[in-house]
Amino acid sequence: ISVTAVAGDVDFTMAGNSVSVAPNATVLLPARIVTGHDGNVGLTQAGTNVSVSNDTDVEIPSEAVDGNLIARLVQRRGNVFYDVAPRDLGKLRVETPFLVAVIKGTEFNVAVQPDSTTISLFEGRLEIRTPDNSDVVQIDAGEIAIRSRVDGIIRVVGMNDDRAAAPRPARPAA
Repeated sequence: ISVTAVAGDVDFTMAGNSVSVAPNATVLLPARIVTGHDGNVGLTQAGTNVSVSNDTDVEIPSEAVDGNLIARLVQRRGNVFYDVAPRDLGKLRVETPFLVAVIKGTEFNVAVQPDSTTISLFEGRLEIRTPDNSDVVQIDAGEIAIRSRVDGIIRVVGMNDDRAAAPRPARPAA
């Protein structure tokens, strides 16, 4: 995993040590990235690009050590845009407090707020789960999955839907 860009206030912890990073640096795992109000970071690995926005907290656990593809990210808060290259083997899991995205290759944004998670899909198809796997749905490009602290279900709405508060019935995952 390589750093492609760093700007503003960014705290990196790699393999348990707080470090400074610059573009082209290699990320040692496990890693945690916390950006401040003006911070952002770009990461890349095997065609997959991750753009971490300001006021975000993301962890990359050690599952991707020894040259393996990133298998799991834990996004505690903030916004991250994921452009995941198609994968022949394995999937990438993006875990948040309210939703889990399971990806083989696509473009999507994850926004974690204190009381909800929103996943917006720009390309492809995405499997969305609750953290306890009690609810699983598929969303298509142009759709948004939303789950809040008070909402037990995953709501799915269109990106251009003026009625974002009115969910459509979720389709079970295939």
